[in-house]
Amino acid sequence: MTNARQVREIFKPFARRDENWKEMRLRFLLRMPVRHISCGIFIERSSNPDSFWPSLVANALFYSNFRNEIRIGTYSEPLSRTSPSSTACWLWSDPTAICDAIDVITTYALPKLSLYGTIEGYSSLLDGSQRFYSEPLEDRMIVYIAAGNLDAARTIWHHQQSRRAGKLFPPGSRAHRWQMQLATVAEPLTAGDRPALAKILHDWEAANVRGTELEPYWEPTPFPLER
Repeated sequence: MTNARQVREIFKPFARRDENWKEMRLRFLLRMPVRHISCGIFIERSSNPDSFWPSLVANALFYSNFRNEIRIGTYSEPLSRTSPSSTACWLWSDPTAICDAIDVITTYALPKLSLYGTIEGYSSLLDGSQRFYSEPLEDRMIVYIAAGNLDAARTIWHHQQSRRAGKLFPPGSRAHRWQMQLATVAEPLTAGDRPALAKILHDWEAANVRGTELEPYWEPTPFPLER
C-alpha cells in the first residue's frame, strides 16, 4: 500500500520549500492560509500497492453543521498524467511518476487551487461528475450568500422553501440540515441584511473548524458579502 515515505517524495518540493503548504496526516498537502475554503492535494491509494492517484480538493467550510473531511472535500478532481511518454496509470514502480506528479500539481493543480480557494472562484464551480460531494441547492444558496449574490440566493430559497415547507426530517439527516439552513437565513436574506447573514456564516464556519486539524491554520476573514 502507498506509504508516507512515498507520498513525501511528491510533497517535498512544496512542503519543505514553501511556508504556504503544510503536509497533513492521511496523505494530504494543505494550502495555507485557510480562509473559508480549505484546499490541497490528496494522494489516494488502492488495493494495488504499486498504484496511487493524486487529486486536487476544495472544501467549503461555511455550511451549517457540516464537518466534511479535508481529504474528501466538497469538490475533488483527479489529476491525470500529461507526459506523452508515460502510461495513464500512476505507478510507484514507474521512475517518471513522481516527477510527473510534481509537474501536474505545479502547472495544473496550483492555479486551480488558487482560484477555488476564494469564494468568488468556488462559486464558479458547477455541480457535475467530478464532485465526490453532490452539492444540493441549499448549499449552493449559501455559496451565493457568501459571494454577495443575494438575488441568486433568494431565487434558490424561494424554490427550495416551497418544496420543503411543512415537511419533517430526522435530526442529523442531510435534509434536516438543508431545511435548517433555509429557515436560518430566511429573514435576513429577504431583508437584504448583509451583516446578519455574515454573522450566520461566520458562526457556522467557526463551529465547523474549531477542534479539527484545520484550526491551527485557519484565518477568519470577511466574506465578499461584507465588502
